[in-house]
Amino acid sequence: MIAATVLFVWLLVRFSLALPITVDQQKFAIFDSWGVTKGRALGLFGMTVIVIVMAIVVSILTSIVILPLTLLAGGMADLSALEGADVGEIFSAMGPAS
Repeated sequence: MIAATVLFVWLLVRFSLALPITVDQQKFAIFDSWGVTKGRALGLFGMTVIVIVMAIVVSILTSIVILPLTLLAGGMADLSALEGADVGEIFSAMGPAS
């Protein structure tokens, strides 16, 4: 399973530039990405990891800023209505979809 995951991630990295090349050349150029990423797969994978980590950090920092604003804008009334509720109800009520 680990080998299959590594192979899948490697293929994703190798084909990661297919969309930009297709847009640039205005034709389907899926396999042109293979030549462009040759020898650069590890660097592209590292940059992808950095982007994912940065997205998580930005998401956490945004939550830290938004949560107090939500509570100040009437979120406390919603919290008092959830008194005595189980954890699942609280998460579903206070989640981003609510």
